[in-house]
Amino acid sequence: MVPSAPNTLEYGLEGEIIRCPWHGWEFHVPSGEAVFGISTRRLLKYQTQVHDGDLYVLVPSLRPRPTRM
Repeated sequence: MVPSAPNTLEYGLEGEIIRCPWHGWEFHVPSGEAVFGISTRRLLKYQTQVHDGDLYVLVPSLRPRPTRM
């Protein structure tokens, strides 16, 4: 829901909120911020691409990069 007049429920942000099925926490997908101040936590954001109707999430490598000297 978004701010609205007293005794009025106004829905918004369609398609922009994701909910954790375990905790029920809700996050705003474009910003990664928690909704309604439930937590100071943020979602990690990853770059995505769509190819031929398939969605790809580009996850950075977890291997440490070699140190240059």
